[in-house]
Amino acid sequence: MFDKRITGYCDRLCAAPGETIEFKVSCEDAGTFSAEVVRILSGDDSAGAPGLREERVPSAVSGRYPARMQPVFPGSCVVIEEATARSSPSDGFTAAVMVFSTTPRAGRQVLMSGWSDTQLTGFELRINAAGAVETAIGNGQTIDVCAGATALIARRWYLLAVSFEPKTGRCTLWQKPMRPQPGDLSATAPVTEVFTLPSDTYSPASNEILCFGARWYADADPRPHGRFHFNGKLDSPRLCRRALDESELAALFSESIPDELAKDVIGWWDFSEGIDTEKVHDLSVNALHGRTVQLPARGMTGYNWTGAVQSWREDRREYGAIHFHDDDLIDAQWSTDLRFDVPADFASGVYALRLRPSGTETSAEGDDYITFFVRPPRGTATAKALFLIQIG
Repeated sequence: MFDKRITGYCDRLCAAPGETIEFKVSCEDAGTFSAEVVRILSGDDSAGAPGLREERVPSAVSGRYPARMQPVFPGSCVVIEEATARSSPSDGFTAAVMVFSTTPRAGRQVLMSGWSDTQLTGFELRINAAGAVETAIGNGQTIDVCAGATALIARRWYLLAVSFEPKTGRCTLWQKPMRPQPGDLSATAPVTEVFTLPSDTYSPASNEILCFGARWYADADPRPHGRFHFNGKLDSPRLCRRALDESELAALFSESIPDELAKDVIGWWDFSEGIDTEKVHDLSVNALHGRTVQLPARGMTGYNWTGAVQSWREDRREYGAIHFHDDDLIDAQWSTDLRFDVPADFASGVYALRLRPSGTETSAEGDDYITFFVRPPRGTATAKALFLIQIG
């Protein structure tokens, strides 16, 4: 996915003498790569500019290192890692969420997943390649898929839900447009579709993490990550341990958990709580709190936004949506290949770790530079002039 055969990044962009910078490197070629610290004297290669000018700086970190490929897994989601012991709805389930899709026909996109890919158990609520809501239900041997017939319209809020009753095999899909605008002729009517599946269709995914906005692979090599990422906004996910009827489903989205449903609620997540954090809050008694992955956008206008307030800081209740993207990336989570201890006599300035893959020792064409900045020792000033660099 990279233009260069070798690339990398560092864990901190600025360090003082005596501090350590960790460099993470990915190389498409096997063998080795060379690393060398250089000081950047000019980095402007535009027309009429001096071009790239650098000088080598002797350092203990310069040398050759084993090359390896480190993959990137972009895409944001929410994971509920403590859901395993308390969220296995063996007597059926209802999963519901408010959905605002920006790319409904972009292939399979998972909205809510309590699914085990290795065991073929659990459930999933998702959008299929045709842009319609569908569910997958597994019993450990077979997977039953029920798909709606009506495609979602992009950038419209819908209530999407699935309920399943194992004893009767009744599976119900709901697709309800929310708050169509006056004169909006593109909004579709509410759709309820009922399917009959074998009574032994469903087994709960007892060992899997609950995930919103993707399917989570907890044991993936080389590290956990999501797949089938959703593009758009999700608001107010709900999960119950039995099949609900339409009136009970509507009650799930009232301002508080109805007493008659509270005992059957597994999770009642409110994305408007903790907007300025990575924590996701469950308001049910189970307290199945989670976290965001790859920094999706929080504080987004929700399905209940009226336009009365223009910031979540004024009234967070109308900003309870999270916007997910399949290319979100805040941390590639690569392993460290080398560590550089900034020497005590290093002058402040702009530096880089120059990377060069094996086989290109006589050419700089394939080089990559990981830029970092060295500042004066903490609490000191070593020059008369201040050079200010804004990062981020």
